[in-house]
Amino acid sequence: MSSRINDLGVIKKSKKDTKNKMEKRKLIETIAEEWKAARHQPKHDSYTAFSLETQVQFWGLFEDGLNIIRWSHNPYSNSNEMFNSIENKKVLKVLMDCAGSPLAADHPLSLIHENCGLSVNEMFRAVHDYYGHYKIRAPFETFEGEIAAYNNHKKYYSAAAAHALYSETVGQLCYHSHFGTFVPEQKCVIIPIRF
Repeated sequence: MSSRINDLGVIKKSKKDTKNKMEKRKLIETIAEEWKAARHQPKHDSYTAFSLETQVQFWGLFEDGLNIIRWSHNPYSNSNEMFNSIENKKVLKVLMDCAGSPLAADHPLSLIHENCGLSVNEMFRAVHDYYGHYKIRAPFETFEGEIAAYNNHKKYYSAAAAHALYSETVGQLCYHSHFGTFVPEQKCVIIPIRF
């Protein structure tokens, strides 16, 4: 155990805990700055694979009996609400693109699918919530829950899509955690995979 209780019964964090927390903050800062500085690469092979594989995963949600509903504002107040909706109602609400950070016009995830009217970005939100969060009950309220969801969801993607998945999840998560705001515009970036 890296924490200890002193003579007054107060839990004191060890130097190792403090060092680990500082290292984590530095890693988050590094990833956020890399994402911010990276150039937009909409034609990158990783994004092509990611877009196609996301669409395949999306249609698999219907095979699992889910109903997908587009929502104009944040559809859930907490992750348990989403888990219960999926479990008990077979309903997954997805935040519409117009309610989140705008996509670059040439972003491959901005493509609107003619059969369902959702963008590939909205499809990704659905599959990430289902395969990333719901399958392992990883909460979206915490950084650790988001990383757990990323680690679970990456099992559903090929190595070719890995960089795009990392950028769309961990890269944007670190940006939000470090800068305290969502990305101003979603862009296709390829950054080193550090998680």
